[in-house]
Amino acid sequence: MGTIIGQVAGIIVVTLQLAMVVYLTITLYKSSWPERGQEMSDFTGLPTWFTVPCNYLQTMSKKTSLEFASVFVTGVASLVCLRKGKKRYKTIGATFKAITNAIVPTQENQENTTHNGATNSGHTIPWSIFDAIITVYVIITFIAMVAGSVFGVGKLWAIIGIFHNIMEVFIVGALWHRTKANYIILIALVYSVVVTGAISQLPWYWDAMFFKFQGLILDFILPVLFFIVAYENLDQSGENQSLLEGHLPTLPTHPTSRLKGLGYLFFAALVHLIGNVFDVVGNDSGLSAIVFPLSYFVSFPVYAIYVHKDKQKKPVQTNITGFNFILLFLWCATASAI
Repeated sequence: MGTIIGQVAGIIVVTLQLAMVVYLTITLYKSSWPERGQEMSDFTGLPTWFTVPCNYLQTMSKKTSLEFASVFVTGVASLVCLRKGKKRYKTIGATFKAITNAIVPTQENQENTTHNGATNSGHTIPWSIFDAIITVYVIITFIAMVAGSVFGVGKLWAIIGIFHNIMEVFIVGALWHRTKANYIILIALVYSVVVTGAISQLPWYWDAMFFKFQGLILDFILPVLFFIVAYENLDQSGENQSLLEGHLPTLPTHPTSRLKGLGYLFFAALVHLIGNVFDVVGNDSGLSAIVFPLSYFVSFPVYAIYVHKDKQKKPVQTNITGFNFILLFLWCATASAI
């Protein structure tokens, strides 16, 4: 009964948000765009997605010391993730092989992956593989940040920046894990082609808005999924602990490292979402120029902490249904559009 009520409430919220999106779209269509040009990249001379500041706004350099600090810290986080992978797999070659298998898992790897002697059922993903996915996510984000600092964020940068979003697609697929790896790869491929193709054809303002819109959808989805996974694992831990208490009353109770790890993931994704929302809402404001890079300064080192922490050999599990996932996607899409 509670599930049905939640689904009905979700449908109502999505409907209201969709109505608001339609209203805002009509209003925007009838209004005129502000006549503000694009800043040019110092490196390529090509237009970027930064607007020329208005006269009443204080001119601010997009390349602030906080931005450079965020790039540096994210680079350090990438090295931490790689070092953890090297420690686990002994060599750099084996580390990159594990990372490759995380992105494009083979049938043999899927069949041989075990948890405490049990074969992977297809509805779970082992911590080690998920760690590798997060490692690639942090590294790709660092590369995208460096490219953005050098080339400027624009159409050219989007060719690299899209990989940041592709890795978020893989994370969503790994968390939901009701589709096979081949389907996730196909979805990621189609997604990247559609987004980059649309951005290459859309004119100024629409290209930047579309890229931010599709990225925000994933940014909204991730913390929600991490929260759902944490809640389900907490519930399972409670059930397991009750069984243990019935048979082994002398065992001490400790919070599992699995739940701590999910807490890191939820916090990092939430901070990343807040930073991107501030970037969209604030645009030229001084506050958004601080919060946006600060979110990267905080969130991706937290991802690295998650990878570096020793965790129990337990799978990441989520039992979200297909209908609920579609409802979640629609909520995130309409929220991003608003």
